[in-house]
Amino acid sequence: MYILEAFQGRGIGRELIKTLFSKFEHLGCNTIFMEVLEDNESRYFYEAFGAELYKSERVKIAGLEAILKSVSL
Repeated sequence: MYILEAFQGRGIGRELIKTLFSKFEHLGCNTIFMEVLEDNESRYFYEAFGAELYKSERVKIAGLEAILKSVSL
């Protein structure tokens, strides 16, 4: 999920996540996995919703090495 910078900080992402979680709960899903790059500060957004580290791995994206964090909610 990405919210354009001009719209960040307005609660849009929070409402989208709440709606998504509600829909998943209605469908019987009780765990959600998401992936975020380690240096991406949006990971704190997911941690605020209770995300916990599931695994961490090195990946190459566009020729650059990065650490991908997989979290469960």
